[in-house]
Amino acid sequence: MSLYETIIDYSQDVFRNIPSVKPSQNLFDDLSDDETNWDAANQLEMLTHPLLESNSLIQRGFEYSENSFIDYPFEHLTASRFSDGKTPCWYGSETLETTIYETVFHFVKNINDSIDAFINEKKIIVDRRVAKTSCIGLTIDLSSKTEEFPWLIDPISYTRCQEVGQRMAKEGHPLIRVKSVRHPEGFNIVAFKSHVLSNVREHCYLSYSFNLDSKEVSILRGEKAIMAIPA
Repeated sequence: MSLYETIIDYSQDVFRNIPSVKPSQNLFDDLSDDETNWDAANQLEMLTHPLLESNSLIQRGFEYSENSFIDYPFEHLTASRFSDGKTPCWYGSETLETTIYETVFHFVKNINDSIDAFINEKKIIVDRRVAKTSCIGLTIDLSSKTEEFPWLIDPISYTRCQEVGQRMAKEGHPLIRVKSVRHPEGFNIVAFKSHVLSNVREHCYLSYSFNLDSKEVSILRGEKAIMAIPA
């Protein structure tokens, strides 16, 4: 059967997780200790302030331009699973958990690739920021094809996946949906065109703490540890 036979009309929010230079915190964490209340306050904030995409004014320090969450990968090309470095690729995940697993993998890999630079370190901490982004467009769904085409989730080689990316870019297809390699229960969205992405909304700050002795990454949201992932 064809790899590209399943096409879906995709329309949902996906999570984009990027590096942050700001301290890990929620904008409303001084109002309540309950994270449910933080999310409710963020929703109220979204309803009472213009969306980033329709407002060029900087309203507050916690709002970020869409360049951070959408445009950057299309303007700064790098090699990745579905890109050979010549094709722009934007990655998002359908759940917060999946985007954490994906970014923790690359965080640990980058450290291990330069481990001599951290020879005297016991712990390495980085801050992340996460936003929800609306993703709407016809999508080639490859998520059910991993048994027939196991290279879709090859943990090491990206060669065949990059060939898929090259074809998507050449033929003008905007989106594919794939299983996550780093979180087997999760799904990722890969965008090759930025026009299918919009409506960026801040979701949370996270902090990743990599213990080099125990080889474990702790994920904190504010002061609360929410996950621990073996490195």
